[in-house]
This record gives sequence, structure tokens and C-alpha cells, in this order.
Amino acid sequence: MTAQDRRTFDESGHVTNSLAEYPQAARDVASANHIAMIDLTAMSKVLYEAMGPSEPEITRTDADRLAIVKQMIARDQLLNLWWKL
Repeated sequence: MTAQDRRTFDESGHVTNSLAEYPQAARDVASANHIAMIDLTAMSKVLYEAMGPSEPEITRTDADRLAIVKQMIARDQLLNLWWKL
């Protein structure tokens, strides 16, 4: 399992790589050994970019988070991400 990315953004609103080469190393080991792996780095990046950099996560309500996840499901972002695992 890779670590969840940190919620840090560059000036264009994209999540920055805060975990260096560690997520890719975990992916490579899982692939080389033909074992399943949960890629929280990729999943958290999709979620954080959907949420955007403008509002701190702590100020969002559960309803806000649910609405974001529903939007991601509607755009097939979560489904596409799961199929890549």
C-alpha cells in the first residue's frame, strides 16, 4: 500500500509529489512480485484535486465530501482509478 499524498498544491492547482520516489518504488515491487497493491497516493491525488486548493479540508462538512465523491463517481474518476489497481 502506498501512502496517502499530502494536500499540497502547485500554482496551477495540481497536487505536488510530496512523497518522492516511494510510491513508484512500492508499485514496482508489487508489479515485479505479481501482488495486489492499494495505491492511496493515486487515489488521494484524484480526491484532493477534485476538492481543490482553495479551502482547507477541515472546513468541509461530511455533506461536502460526499458531494465531491459523488461528482467523481459521476465522472468515472474513481472507477477508472480502481480498474488501474
